Order: sequence, then C-alpha cells, then structure tokens
Amino acid sequence: MLFESLRGGIGIHAVILAAGRGSRMGALSDSMPKGLIPIAGKTIIHRLLETLSQSGVQSFHIGVGWKSELFKEHLLELADSYSIEIVQVSSLEKGPLHTLFSVLEDWAYDSFLICPADYIVSSSAVKQLIKSHRSGGESRVVTVSIAAESKHEFPVYIQSDGRISGLGSPLTDYDSVYNSAMLIAASPGTIGHFRAAYASSEKTVVAAVNQMISKGMSVYAVKVTERWFDIDSIPDLLAANDILLSEQVSPNEGCIVIPAGATIAVSREIQIPSGTLIASGVSIIGPTFIGPACRIEQNCRVGPGVSMGQNTKLSRETIIERSILFDSACVDEGVCIKDAIVYGNHIIKESE
Repeated sequence: MLFESLRGGIGIHAVILAAGRGSRMGALSDSMPKGLIPIAGKTIIHRLLETLSQSGVQSFHIGVGWKSELFKEHLLELADSYSIEIVQVSSLEKGPLHTLFSVLEDWAYDSFLICPADYIVSSSAVKQLIKSHRSGGESRVVTVSIAAESKHEFPVYIQSDGRISGLGSPLTDYDSVYNSAMLIAASPGTIGHFRAAYASSEKTVVAAVNQMISKGMSVYAVKVTERWFDIDSIPDLLAANDILLSEQVSPNEGCIVIPAGATIAVSREIQIPSGTLIASGVSIIGPTFIGPACRIEQNCRVGPGVSMGQNTKLSRETIIERSILFDSACVDEGVCIKDAIVYGNHIIKESE
C-alpha cells in the first residue's frame, strides 16, 4: 500500500536517502539510480525494504531525486507489501543532508533510522542497532553502527564507554577507532539539530551528527557483527553479488538457482514453465541465479557467480562468469564476459 498515516506510532521508521546520482558507478548512473540495480533477482532498494521490514521497521520515507520517475515506478510496484512515503527532492547538489531535511520537514513520528538507498545489510545487524538505541533511554539521541573492518575506512572515534568522539575526525579525546557501517538510529529530538545543521549550510549527515557531538549530546556506537555493503562502485556491486548468491537458498517464483558447488550440464533443450529456454550443450555452474523468460543458446557456459535478470538472452557459445546481467540484456555469439555488468548491449567491466 502507498503510505498510510502512522503518525504518533511508537515503533521505528526509516528515512532512506535515495536522491543522489551515484556518479562513481560511471555510465551506469546515466541509466538508473543505484537503488534500482538488480542483484540476484531483486533490486537493492527492494532488498533494503525487505530487510528493514523484517527488523521491525514500520514505514519507509524515501527521498528521491535523480531519475525519480524510475524510482517512483518501482516503489509503486512494491507498495502492496510496504508502507511507503515518497518525497521528491529538488536541488540535488545540496547533498544528503538536504534530502534528510526534505523528508523530515513535516515529521511527526517516533525514532527513525537513516540509511542510504544503495545499502545491503542483514536483518540481525539492523536489530542490533535498534536494540542498542532503545536501551540507551531518552538521553541517547543518536546511535551509529560501526564495524571493525570496512572497505571504505571511514573512521569513527570511540570513548571507552561507547560514546562517539567524532565521525571522520575526533572532536574530543578517544580510546579506539572503528569504521562506520553506514546505518544510524536517531531519536525524534534530533530533528531540530538536523534542521539547524542544514540551516548552517552543512551538506552531510555526518556533519550534523558531529555538531551534536560538539554540543555534548549523547551519541553512541554499536558494533555490527553481521554483513553489510555500501554499494558505491562496480567492484562493490560484484562483491555483494558474490555473497548474496552464496546465501540464496530458494528461488523466487519462476527463477532458477544453482547453488555453489553444483553444476548442471544440459544434454538436450529444456523449457522451464517460467518461459526460460536452455539449449543443448549448456553448462551452468553455481552459484548462479537465472530469472524468468531467459534464453540460453547452444554451448554456453554460465557461472559461477552470475545473476541473470528476466528476459536476458545469451547467444550460442558465450561464456559468462562472475557478472550481473540486467533485465533484457543481450550477449552476442561467442562473447566471453567476466567481472562485469551487462545492461542492454552495454558491458561495464569491474576494472573500468
């Protein structure tokens, strides 16, 4: 359902920052927002809504900007399953704090999570954050998830009692340094402080939280021990695909999942009820995901580490390894692709 009024609820809600262009994705950013990129059968934003919902989040307030019409169309497809409010954000150059401010402008809810739309995380990690934030009582205004290891190496400076001394750089004395895991829980009392930071021309959520720290407010950290990904680049996307494929247990309706360690050799043409056709001589190596209505012609080799969206076509004698093929992608005869993204007839390699 599209957003139904939950004002005054005592649960936790999510503000999802989805307005940015995601320029580090290169040419892929010209076609779609990062949140709409499919991995193993679901878009990143769909996975995020699913995970947050499983973690107890009641409603989703999503600030969209770049290619917003595509985002809105996709979110409408998910509206029967989640309570979604879509907020159109203008002036994207003003940064993520502007997106947050746009969503919070008429906020009348309880505590909320702040997370980017290009974020993949386990439900147990989200539950860890929510539990820690609630256990801090009314005095705690913000809780930031941290991880001992992070590919982005964005430092969070921690005191011995778990209080944060600064994000990005220390504002006070600290005892240890961890890395941000990109997820924040905030109490409703912080809204005025986010607005004040925005009014002072700050552009990032980090800057706003640092202002709260400098004022002596209670900002704490919780260590996240479960997996999470912030999808900023093609290598990030392929790494997330590797993990999600290895975790996939049961396929979506009409899809095929070949688990890790398994290989299927097709001796004669087979037609799957979902419309997928696999010709003779095809070899599929797991982990691999194949969406509905795909066509794999003679003597192709698919996998390991491949996600194929629906209506994709592999012409004969193609080889695909560790790659993501978007819906309706086509690969010409005899082409070999590895460590790449394929959308339409375009191929973006991990190294580009």
